[in-house]
Amino acid sequence: LYIKINDKYLLYFRKGDDLPEQKLKKFKEKNLKKLYITSQDEVHYHQFVDAYLEKLIKNDAALAEEEKVAIAQDVAATAVENMSENPNNQQAYHLTEKATKGLRAVIENNPGALKKIFGTQPGADHLIKHCINVSAMCLSFANYLNQNSDPKAKPEQHIDFSNQDIDDLANAALLHDIGLTKLKANDKRLFMTELKTQMQDDQRIYKFHVADGVEMLNSKNYINANILALVQGHEERVSGQGYPKGEKKLSFLQETLNLVNCYDKKVTIYSQSPFDAMKGIKINEIGNFSLFMLRNFKNFLESQGLLSE
Repeated sequence: LYIKINDKYLLYFRKGDDLPEQKLKKFKEKNLKKLYITSQDEVHYHQFVDAYLEKLIKNDAALAEEEKVAIAQDVAATAVENMSENPNNQQAYHLTEKATKGLRAVIENNPGALKKIFGTQPGADHLIKHCINVSAMCLSFANYLNQNSDPKAKPEQHIDFSNQDIDDLANAALLHDIGLTKLKANDKRLFMTELKTQMQDDQRIYKFHVADGVEMLNSKNYINANILALVQGHEERVSGQGYPKGEKKLSFLQETLNLVNCYDKKVTIYSQSPFDAMKGIKINEIGNFSLFMLRNFKNFLESQGLLSE
């Protein structure tokens, strides 16, 4: 394992090093945000990830819920980082798929997992935390919509997401803001400010993140068209006031991603309480999302114990 100091990689642990409890404790206390491995060791890392994801999928009783949440979030964070740094690496995308499978397993097998994910502080990288939150909440909200959809409802209010739909939604959600990593250093501040408060030129720069994200994911036979469409449309609104195309007709899958994205930005990025975030959506986003979806989303948040003041 290597650490990076002033653009130099320093060897921290060698393979096979003894790690007594005291040494491991000191290592954890350093609270290092990133560790690095050589490309030759990447296969060992993926084997390690696979072993732990298998435990998540099997809902291993030996792991506490907090451990399962931590593992799922760590793998998801690594996936977003890897895709941001090397979007043309197929292994990086496969890690994204593994990460969302882990998130899905944890959420579906542990009723309190979503609340724990949202209770985790963003840390140094708000963008990565936002992407994880949106993916996790999309998974949970999609399941809620499936379970609470009335089969006798009108077609415009009947939802029946397939497993593939939910997998595509989770993958798109984890990567939906990947284009923001292309912002120049002095423009990264734009992610932390609401669009309506930005100057016109800043809005133009910020809005390019959608096209940049699509470009990073495009022309790869292992990323399907549904995922690309979800990423491309994640800032659209049914009012036609979204971007980049001003689309008015959004699928339920697209609206799920867009609504969750809007909500989590308010909570994770703009530091609003869940209650205030939902209140703001009900006041300021009327017409941008269907009343049907807004009503279901509020009920979903309440069912998860997430709508506290």
